[in-house]
Amino acid sequence: MELKKACNILGVSENSSPEEIEEAYQTELRKNPFVSDKDSELMEAYSLLINEHQKNPPKKTLASARPDEIINHPIEDLIEKINRK
Repeated sequence: MELKKACNILGVSENSSPEEIEEAYQTELRKNPFVSDKDSELMEAYSLLINEHQKNPPKKTLASARPDEIINHPIEDLIEKINRK
């Protein structure tokens, strides 16, 4: 399965956090409780996205930084912090 297809199945972006992927997976399972968990495309998509995230975590950008990572920090510190991740 391709990464793009896995994202479409779960309705997430390639930059989604593991928590967002998990939430989307659980939401899809609740929509259709009769889906066979182990044999479904949902499980395959979930596994692919989680494994991909572990291998290649998305790079932090200022746009994706949490508010608590931004507030009360000089811009130079923010740029350095983002570049380290």
